[in-house]
Amino acid sequence: MADIEIKLVFYRTLFSQSAASVTMGSLAAFLEQHNFCVSLCLWERDGLHNAEKITTGRNKINIVIAKPNFKDFKLMIPLLAELKKQKATAKVFFCGPFASINANSIMADLPWLDGIIIGQPEETALELLSLISQKKPIKKCAGGIWRKATGGRVSSYQLRSHRLKLNELPFPRRDVEKTERGLYVNLEASRGCVGQCSFCHIPLISNLTGCSAIDYRQPKLVVKEMARLYKTLGKELFIFNDSCFWRNDGDNERILEFCRELKKLKLPLKFYIYLKCYPRLPDKILAALSEAGLVRVFLGIENISNKSQKVFNKKIPLTAYEEIKKQFDRYGINIHIGYIVAEPYSSLDDINNNLKYLRKIGKLFRLGVILETVRVVPQSGLHRQLLKDGLIASELSYDKLTYGYKYKYPAVGRFVAEIKKLFLMELNPEAYEFEYYCTTGDILRVLCRRWDHRVYHQLDDVFSQFYKQRDKIMDLLLDFLLQLSRTAALDKNKKLFMQKRRQKFITDFRREFLVLQVHYAVLCREIKNQGGERVVNCLYHGLERV
Repeated sequence: MADIEIKLVFYRTLFSQSAASVTMGSLAAFLEQHNFCVSLCLWERDGLHNAEKITTGRNKINIVIAKPNFKDFKLMIPLLAELKKQKATAKVFFCGPFASINANSIMADLPWLDGIIIGQPEETALELLSLISQKKPIKKCAGGIWRKATGGRVSSYQLRSHRLKLNELPFPRRDVEKTERGLYVNLEASRGCVGQCSFCHIPLISNLTGCSAIDYRQPKLVVKEMARLYKTLGKELFIFNDSCFWRNDGDNERILEFCRELKKLKLPLKFYIYLKCYPRLPDKILAALSEAGLVRVFLGIENISNKSQKVFNKKIPLTAYEEIKKQFDRYGINIHIGYIVAEPYSSLDDINNNLKYLRKIGKLFRLGVILETVRVVPQSGLHRQLLKDGLIASELSYDKLTYGYKYKYPAVGRFVAEIKKLFLMELNPEAYEFEYYCTTGDILRVLCRRWDHRVYHQLDDVFSQFYKQRDKIMDLLLDFLLQLSRTAALDKNKKLFMQKRRQKFITDFRREFLVLQVHYAVLCREIKNQGGERVVNCLYHGLERV
């Protein structure tokens, strides 16, 4: 396909993982396998050269396939619109979960957009681009919606009858990972989810595409990719992006085979996975995963309120985290939690209880989960409930929908607005850095324990000082946030008093944060002095730039 060049555009999604997109890497490898010229274009939020990544290439027609998400679409769309207007690219298509679930709204709002691939992109993109290269109409290409070249009418969505399986796809291209400093890398062993959480996009996309079954990659292929990434790029820490790595006992043999294959390599590999609180991972499977290199689990606790659990369509026992933590502590595995402190039906009492719970389990440093209120996915269970209760307008388009709801209790809305102003404006970047140091401090402890028990015990005092200071700041946070919650509905005189308390908190937080920053630096220095340079290099950098 020498006459066209495909530009796959995306922003970094999470600062706690590789900047690369496994989805776009997979699409790049698949299209390249079918003789298309493909470039992976990682855009940066403060990048000076994003447009140049599209305009490169001579004597070729540029076609962009971009993957916007709710965090970056407001940055991505205007630049793509201008590139299209100035004919720097011939056609622009969207893909990914955000575009899939908002497809009709986006196409109605962006008359310059040529179409949206719905669901997993590989097979649909191949047919779409083949038709374009052959100068044939794309209106009957199944798996997406397309705009006619004349008249601007958008085609109806046609369900794609066959979807390629993970086992049939090549390993993703790794252009971005080659330039990253860290030893970590993202990958996937499966696609899909059996859950029906009311705030999640996966069930909706499954319904759209007719692909509700979980798609697994053979364990031998997963381990083969890990070995290749270690040998070619030196990657040692693997972050599985699967929505849930183990779902139920039906996964047991697959997981055990993965562990057996990984152990055969005899390489110093470690990995992170996502799990649900329920059902519980059997001890036999956890032991095998730990022995194979599991060091961290992302666990969705979501909320301790029975009311919120009902809103989220979750059924998690309120003692689940404590029980799981005891189990995981026996194997030295770190738990990184998913939690939603505020949702549209939360009361101030609910929020207070959530804050106290986060402090109880030692996770109040996770300011991100306090500031990141629940997101609304169109046509999800949560969206339908909000419409029914009049807490969100029915006419909201994709660019207003995500956080366009009202809170049942206005005082909660005021509290949320206040903490966002405080931590995202006045205490930015200190608040983000505080969470970074606390989170990666926990990871360092686990990695050191796995690396060398002797060194791990030698660092006891250094870790102790770090955790003591972290606890001090969490106590400071809890006291202030509870006071702030109590004043959310009070009169002006008491709010004026709270402003003075607020300024004192800012001063105290900044002072104690600097102490923690130094403790963290000493911790990293001591690990490196013991020969643990590669341990420190397994940490994510938490920055935009690769």
